[in-house]
Amino acid sequence: MGYFVLQDQEYWCEIEFKGNKYEEWPSGGAYYQKEMSCLTTGTFSINNTILKYDLDKYKFSSFSVPCNSEMILPGNYKIHLITMNDSLVFSKGVGKDKIKYHLIKILK
Repeated sequence: MGYFVLQDQEYWCEIEFKGNKYEEWPSGGAYYQKEMSCLTTGTFSINNTILKYDLDKYKFSSFSVPCNSEMILPGNYKIHLITMNDSLVFSKGVGKDKIKYHLIKILK
């Protein structure tokens, strides 16, 4: 759970990892989060400093508010920080198109 930065704005996010699968969840707040139509599920892999998310499906593809395509998770990211049980920081893009995630492990 944590946040991502896009165009100098922080947005809340939650990504659940199980095996090689991932699932995005709504953060619970109404402001500064991805639209429900942007939330995805799929698989992920790590190769050296690259974190790759592959899309399986959009969780709420028929949600009435359209998705800002810059916020869609699937893609290749550069890993900046990964610690065994605590933090993960990764990004893709440059300039105004850069998106950077800052996640901290939360036990459920």
